[in-house]
Amino acid sequence: MSAQRAFALVIGSGFTGALLSWILQRHDRQVVLIDRAVHPRFAIGESSTPTADFLLAYLSDRWNLPEIGPLSAFGTWQSHYPELRCGLKRGFSYFGHTLDQEYVDDNQHSRSLLVAASATDHWSDTHWYREDIDMFFAKRAQSAGVRLHESTEVLSAQWDSGRKLWTVRCGPVDGVDSDTGPMTIETDWLIDASGSGNGTAPWCGHEPDDAWMRTRSSAIFGHFDSVASFSQMQHDYQSECKEFFDSDHAAQHHVVDDGWYWMLRFLDGRTSVGKVLAFPKQRPDTASSRSIMWRDQMHRYPSIQRLMANAKLVAPHDRDGIAELGFVPRMSRCRSAAVGDGWLLMPLAYGFVDPLHSSGIAHALSGVSRVADCLLGPQHLQREKLSEYANGLRTEIEWIDTLVSGCYQGLPSYEYFAAYTAYYFAATIAFENHLAKDPTHWPEGYLCCKNQGLRHQAEVSWQESSNDLSKASYEKYVSNVRSGIAPWNTVGLLDPIRKNRLNHTAPPKRARYIVE
Repeated sequence: MSAQRAFALVIGSGFTGALLSWILQRHDRQVVLIDRAVHPRFAIGESSTPTADFLLAYLSDRWNLPEIGPLSAFGTWQSHYPELRCGLKRGFSYFGHTLDQEYVDDNQHSRSLLVAASATDHWSDTHWYREDIDMFFAKRAQSAGVRLHESTEVLSAQWDSGRKLWTVRCGPVDGVDSDTGPMTIETDWLIDASGSGNGTAPWCGHEPDDAWMRTRSSAIFGHFDSVASFSQMQHDYQSECKEFFDSDHAAQHHVVDDGWYWMLRFLDGRTSVGKVLAFPKQRPDTASSRSIMWRDQMHRYPSIQRLMANAKLVAPHDRDGIAELGFVPRMSRCRSAAVGDGWLLMPLAYGFVDPLHSSGIAHALSGVSRVADCLLGPQHLQREKLSEYANGLRTEIEWIDTLVSGCYQGLPSYEYFAAYTAYYFAATIAFENHLAKDPTHWPEGYLCCKNQGLRHQAEVSWQESSNDLSKASYEKYVSNVRSGIAPWNTVGLLDPIRKNRLNHTAPPKRARYIVE
């Protein structure tokens, strides 16, 4: 059997691997893209952000992919691709629930936080219905000439240091019918976009390296129909909607004693719902035990229970097509290396922390941007740029781990949790302003991860989180956080006058299709 020749073999046809493959193929680099699954398929990780949308618009400009530009804003998405399911996301909303009590807030909004990222619905971010958007990218890559093989996995891979080529044997996944038979591919690059790093681990030697991570959360999740509206349940909130934004049109966080629930609403009435357990004590390994755990967790919070009273689980499915809850026993993970001879890991293959604050899509797109620049840029700079990329990924995962675990450190206090989110928003807003000035130059790194002053202050506040839930302790903590973020606080984070309501915080998205 003769070997196929390719510039890159990309493992994983989610939006990350498919978009990178599309870019490489568009610029005359032959790509083979394989995946163990078949599109369309269920996926979690649906909440975009201004950072993600800015990077998507930039990638559209940078690599001459006008097809993806409209996906960087809700209004243009709707006008260009109404068939691709999505949800309207005006910003972030956080609500603090109390055990065995209905949710209540006060006129100072001490139990809620709303951060508006977009000024209008048209220019808003989106919730990506991953089943649709992943398939969109994969099929567009295929139409551009990428050789897409589904139900296919790597059987073996051998690096020839003399020829600087990988010889990779691929074949159908065991027990799955596939039109793709065994094949051998010779490729310059073996790229792992699988989302776990397992696609290349046996051949590239990068081991799990996550014992250092502070975040150890688990998640139980699914897609549901008929989830009730939280904003409609809160009648006092309705007049506020006219001047701010509907809290349902957001990455909605319902914070509880031991973690939080996400609710991401799509236009077709479906809602992605998950419970993140910051300090997991159970591991439900069967569908029935997950259902029991889900029910027991929800019964502890009456308002959340009412939201889900008529909800029907519709995805994911087991092998018999029956809907059952998904479960990840530990989400945080990291690998020992991101780059080696002829191989590299995309960000979500290298590491992931937790869905809090919706960093996943943006981090993935930042990797597409950097890897495309490395592989399509000047050859003499490639080694240096790849080294920068690898070192950057480690620093980024460490920083995101701090931003997430710092919020969990404050639990069961919603107030401590919400106060620490200021570090995430300070970092993100500063980074977005860097992108607006020059999307190719990140002087402080992704999400300002190289800003030692901001990181020091975040670490100080992390250590200051206390089990003392007295008002005096909390007020001192908030005062310290407010002082800590002061040099980077351009939008009034933790300003009492704003009553936990922050207006438009993201710079305008920029892309040729928008400007022209």
